[in-house]
Amino acid sequence: MTKPKVPISSRPMLPHFLEFVAHGTSVGKSLLATFACLIYVQLGYQPILIRIESRAVRRDGADVAIDTEDFARSAQLPGGVAGVLQPLFSALGSANEERTAVILDWGGGQSDHRYKAYAATRFGERLAAMGIPAVSAIVTTAAADHMKQAVENLRTSALIAPQIRRVLVLNRHEGRFDFAAGSGVRATFDTLLEAAKDVAIMKVEDVDGESWKRCDDAQLTMAEVVGTDIPALAAHLNIDEFIAAACQSQVSAWMMSTEQAMLRALAGHNAETP
Repeated sequence: MTKPKVPISSRPMLPHFLEFVAHGTSVGKSLLATFACLIYVQLGYQPILIRIESRAVRRDGADVAIDTEDFARSAQLPGGVAGVLQPLFSALGSANEERTAVILDWGGGQSDHRYKAYAATRFGERLAAMGIPAVSAIVTTAAADHMKQAVENLRTSALIAPQIRRVLVLNRHEGRFDFAAGSGVRATFDTLLEAAKDVAIMKVEDVDGESWKRCDDAQLTMAEVVGTDIPALAAHLNIDEFIAAACQSQVSAWMMSTEQAMLRALAGHNAETP
């Protein structure tokens, strides 16, 4: 089930810097960053995946890891908070090459550090001067607190780095954003849509919870789930082959729909909402 390589002539141009941002945790940033890397590879790019996360958290597939614990000692570094991001700045040196890209996965709770570092370094201006097309993907679920945080991220990102194009990602993991008219959560969603009126919106369907959880717990990537033959997958997951086939089908369907949605959003095309 491995996808054929895409001819160079038909490969879309993707941003050479792509970050996934949210205040909270468990909104899908890491899953989407890993999946974005897979898309980039399939389209002939050489992505560098950087994860900013605690040392206590799994950082599967990361080419570069930045420990959130290092922000606590940032006062001792040249540049302060920005000094913690030196591995990111070093990686960006190659991101203006034709088929190289940096994909950044921000850990939850790090938005204030992001704001300070980007403002101090004039990050958006620097990327523009380096000729690096950039996108900030701001991720939210249907939870009211996540949507409020996404509003703040959209507005603040536009202020500190207006040169970086923004994308709003609606992850349907906790609901489909189809709120009852007149409800408080609907008002929060309407505020979010107003904040995102000038940005592309990407919808992410929920990958079947238990199916993907079983694969993730077995430390399989989505590409491995889809590319493994059914008997081997069943043995690895310790489940029946029929169930393994169902898990593979569900993961494959999620990958196909998310790939299409991501490519549209990165190209600046909008999705229908909710």
